Amino acid sequence: MKLLFIAALIVSGAALAAEPRLTIQSGSKTVSFTLSDLLKRPGVRTVAVSADPSYAGQARTYRAVAAAELFRGIEISTSGTVVFKCLDGFSGPLNASDLLNTDPQKSIAFIALEDPNKKWPPLKPGQSATAGPFYLVWQNPEKSNIAREMWPSQLAGLE
Repeated sequence: MKLLFIAALIVSGAALAAEPRLTIQSGSKTVSFTLSDLLKRPGVRTVAVSADPSYAGQARTYRAVAAAELFRGIEISTSGTVVFKCLDGFSGPLNASDLLNTDPQKSIAFIALEDPNKKWPPLKPGQSATAGPFYLVWQNPEKSNIAREMWPSQLAGLE
């Protein structure tokens, strides 16, 4: 019986370690969010994207949280640059003012959350990789000239 209990602890610990995490780092402060915690947040909502560049310009909807909400309590200059990092090694800069914007007269960034029980379609036909588990999407990207490169899929973190 004791051996079964220890095995259950090891399996549950491995499952927790394998859960996707999104990490935000600014200076010496690092905050990490699990996918399940983000999906439970009260600020999560459905976000409609009229022409998703990662999915051949198709209209898509996502469960997402505003990017600015995840930066609350993290000191960051809106005139600075935030670097995104993706699971596949892709990384690049974003203007902090674009990423943290909450003014509906401009584009608003959201972190889309892939439900592990309802995966998104593959990014490319014949492959299994989706844009998840975290994907930076924009509402009204034309309002702030958001380029295709500013839609990082398989997002791992922001610095």
